[in-house]
Amino acid sequence: MVSPGRAYERFMEGPKRNPFQVVFGFFGALIRWLIFIAAILLLIMIFTAGFNATSKGLTQTYATRLEVAITNNELLAPVYTGIKDVLKFTKDPTLIERQYGWRTSVDDNKDNLKLGLRFIRQFAPEQPRYETRDEILLSAGVEISSLKDNSYVKFSCNADEIPKEKISINYNQPVLIQKNEIKVLDVVCRIPASTLKIPEGRELSSQKVKLSAVYDFETTSTLGVYTMQQAYFDNLMNKGINPLENINDPNLDKNARQTIPEATYGPMQAVLGLSYSQPLTERNSAEDDTYNLRLKIQKSSSSWLGRLSKINQVYIYLPTNFELVDENFKEVQDLSVEELAEISGSKKYRLDDEKINGLNNQCNLYYKSDPQGCKDLFERGFIITTTKFRANSLEPSLVYDFIGAEIDYDFETETFASFTLVSQFV
Repeated sequence: MVSPGRAYERFMEGPKRNPFQVVFGFFGALIRWLIFIAAILLLIMIFTAGFNATSKGLTQTYATRLEVAITNNELLAPVYTGIKDVLKFTKDPTLIERQYGWRTSVDDNKDNLKLGLRFIRQFAPEQPRYETRDEILLSAGVEISSLKDNSYVKFSCNADEIPKEKISINYNQPVLIQKNEIKVLDVVCRIPASTLKIPEGRELSSQKVKLSAVYDFETTSTLGVYTMQQAYFDNLMNKGINPLENINDPNLDKNARQTIPEATYGPMQAVLGLSYSQPLTERNSAEDDTYNLRLKIQKSSSSWLGRLSKINQVYIYLPTNFELVDENFKEVQDLSVEELAEISGSKKYRLDDEKINGLNNQCNLYYKSDPQGCKDLFERGFIITTTKFRANSLEPSLVYDFIGAEIDYDFETETFASFTLVSQFV
């Protein structure tokens, strides 16, 4: 039996405190209570002021502005999202494993950091206040950098209380972005005069408008894989030799004998998962000669404001002596000369359209009565597939190769602005 030792006992005893710590601890606790009481009094004052302001529409106006400010702020938005996540996890602890249990490193190629769409000028109204008889204009500056070959960006504007046909946008057709091209656009949303009315009994109201940009992106995941014939591997292990001991690979955990996948930069990441000790041999076990391979798409960082819109294509790449055992994937045969050169030494498999449509249709299938759950699903990402492969014709000695995955997807990024509507300027 292993004894926890004296270190464990000291940990359980906790740190010893001197008299000064006790005194300062008392005053610290007193200060915290005073702050707590002051916060309660402040909330009462805000509530009272808000009650008095409701009749004029000020409460709704300030609330709308606050929500927009938090949503658009790069520092506050992740905190706001994090608080909501904590509340979700208390209701369903399994979310932590399903959403965050997938490790990956990220390709640090500096050129890739320029990819994507960003708002270089904040989405905002041309003026802070409008009369009901005014045409309302809101605009933003957008920079789009080489996403992939012949990428398209689609813009739209909408608001909860305004019919879609009442809001127009100057870029009403998809914008083509060619590879290595950078475009800077001034996107303008227009709301016709006299479209909005102020609720009866109020002097003003506030409206929130969302500007969305949907663009296609491509993410890849590469997972290193080591192989060796079973007999040769057994011989080394019987001698107490770790076949991977002298391998210099930053994505290799030598103790667990597992590799960590590497993903390309972007709003969503493709992440491959292979939960087996390496090197792989001809047989996973005495009863099974196949290995389970998982593929997930997940949000790379909360700094990307927006969510996955849809999956377009899914591909898996295997070494030529590997075989995918899955009827939902078909090997791609009609490859161009460029593609053959690009995947030299690999076989390319494509996920069939029916499975892709099922992934995109999850909200209608499982979240009809839970719109927020659907939104969260596409915000975080989900498992694409769990498939199987077989390793054939292995070399006796250690060989390094890789398994790859590629996901072509649409990503919707969004930003918000608010404006105040008044009956007339004084």
